[in-house]
Amino acid sequence: MFKTNSRKGYGLAAIVALVGSLLVGATPAQAANEVVISPATGTTYAALAGEEFVIQAVAGATIPQSSWSTLKFKVSNAANATYSATASAGTTADAELGVTASSKVLAAASTISNVSTLSIQAPATTADIVFTVQSWLDSDNDGAVDAGEYASEIATLTFYKASNVTWTTTLTAPVLGATKLIANVTSDKGINLNQADYAVQVGFATVSAALSYATVSAATSVSGEGAFTQGTAGTIDTAGTSTKVEVSHTLLAANTYVAQAVYNGAEIGAESVGAVGAAAVSNINAPTLSKGVNVKADLIRTGTSLVTFSIVVSKSAGVAAANGTVVAIEISEFGVNTVDAKASITAGGTVLTNSSSTTIQKITFDATVASGKVEVPVALAGLKDGNKFTIKATNGGVSNTTSVEIEDTAAGSLKDLSTLGTNGIVKAAKGGTYSLVFGALDNFDQPLTGDYRFTLKNAISSATVSQALTEGKTTFSVTDDADKSEGAYTATLEELNSATNNYVSASPDVSITPVIGASNAATKVTLTAFSASNLVLNSETQAAADARVGQTAPKFTSGNAATLSGQVTDANGLGTFALVTLTAPGALFKVDNTAGAFWALGTVTVNTNASGAYDGITVYRNLAGKVTVSATVGSVTGDVGLTYLAAAEGKATKLELTAPGGVKSGSTFQVKGKLTDKFGNPVKVTSANILGIKYVGPGFVTST
Repeated sequence: MFKTNSRKGYGLAAIVALVGSLLVGATPAQAANEVVISPATGTTYAALAGEEFVIQAVAGATIPQSSWSTLKFKVSNAANATYSATASAGTTADAELGVTASSKVLAAASTISNVSTLSIQAPATTADIVFTVQSWLDSDNDGAVDAGEYASEIATLTFYKASNVTWTTTLTAPVLGATKLIANVTSDKGINLNQADYAVQVGFATVSAALSYATVSAATSVSGEGAFTQGTAGTIDTAGTSTKVEVSHTLLAANTYVAQAVYNGAEIGAESVGAVGAAAVSNINAPTLSKGVNVKADLIRTGTSLVTFSIVVSKSAGVAAANGTVVAIEISEFGVNTVDAKASITAGGTVLTNSSSTTIQKITFDATVASGKVEVPVALAGLKDGNKFTIKATNGGVSNTTSVEIEDTAAGSLKDLSTLGTNGIVKAAKGGTYSLVFGALDNFDQPLTGDYRFTLKNAISSATVSQALTEGKTTFSVTDDADKSEGAYTATLEELNSATNNYVSASPDVSITPVIGASNAATKVTLTAFSASNLVLNSETQAAADARVGQTAPKFTSGNAATLSGQVTDANGLGTFALVTLTAPGALFKVDNTAGAFWALGTVTVNTNASGAYDGITVYRNLAGKVTVSATVGSVTGDVGLTYLAAAEGKATKLELTAPGGVKSGSTFQVKGKLTDKFGNPVKVTSANILGIKYVGPGFVTST
């Protein structure tokens, strides 16, 4: 409450101002904290003897500017030690040098600032020196802290003799492959390092069995016997009582490292020693959603009940973390109310629900590393479009986080699927019939399903034709108008609005312009293979797929593969447009163009460009040996031979032994072995003694 009649130093204007505040319903100010003192920097009142320490006094907001000039400091010196002090405020200063009095008052008068400082310096003596300091508004200028005058709390400032301070250096445990050495330095007296005259440094070195020291940073100075005179300066923590120093250095397995604190060119405290230990976790990759039809990057389809996060965990130098390494997992709302109140997220045997509308909810549990990663299955229920949550993985001081969002299914990209092959075109004779094929993916790159259709129109007519999608595709059979140039055809994806029962546009259009005109008859087709021999055998099961509309591409064995191209020409040797059919028994054709990859088994038809060239075809095969690929246009054919290597030894799945059912006495017989892969291909053996035969019976073995 206000006590305007009990405080000295207030004039009539101040009283009127306070009464005016009461008239407008203001809350009475508190009497405490009108004058506050604190270390000018840092938080502790602890210094090294012989150094300077600065205390700050602040007059509170209730103190009028006319009273700032009455601010003073009282320094009590019970030991009558010799010291020097200076009070400063604005442009004024009051200094006392060589003071030994048990009590001294210094004025910090100012009419331009409500902040004043007191600088005290005590000599380096044989004992610790303790001062008490108080700041107050000396309204009657009598040099005494009177009842009723605004005064701060009394602070106790101690200057410690250097030998009475115990310094501790802690070297962070060095681990193999780490790229930094880190040490922390603290004192048992809580010395305010923000106000120390010199920066605390740390010298880093390696030390051998013969106690020979070698520095690992350019700044460090140390003798071979381990006497440090200079180190690297660090960053004092926010409390100002410890300093952290780190240097860049790749830690080697053979080394023992030492860290030694240095102050003003001399060692302080004992050195800290650590031998390189086993590498800890040094990297955790951001959690990623395992691939699936209901996930894309950091999006999860609404209604998905289970997802799995995969988290790669490694030690230094990229080595996988050991099996069984524990990783702490935290799953939380992305923000307040970012998970629906009726939803749940279950993982690690715990359940996250939005049980509070004002705080972020979270669950935590431990998971273990297996084969260098952590797999975290997460069950979802009731999550709605726009809900977001976060998963965080932590081991020690290493962590990484990913946020994911729930999203409703929607139309994604549209694709022209009318051609196969690089730069292929659609061409038809005037008045002829041809096909236009279009595809649509959803926002998760899967074949679009639901109440969608494609509507097709051309450049000269307002008429449209609409067709539903099947597995994300639709095919229009188009007949050219022989009397008009129809130009581009535009396909528009539309979605049924259930409220109005009308179709509305769902995404941008996709257009194609067929080439109309007669093509000369093909008289020759060439087929060329880039890489035709020593081709790597495909060890995967082969399957057709249209990856252009989100179907899953088959797996295949990478390596030397045959890529095909060719040319169609007419009777004059000029290139002419055609559809080219490629065939080969046991072949898996992959055809690429701007729409994506199309996979076909045994045979595929590709479009040439306007000049009859075709390209963009790769052939895989899981049967070893030679195969002929044929390119056919009408009755014209071109061939190319391909040779696939035998299966690798590691792909063997079956061993067959052949031996006679009986043998005459005195004769010999052979036992033969046949090694094949899962497709029946012979396996190329490179290891010695891969097949052992044990024979029990009369006679003897003549060879191994």
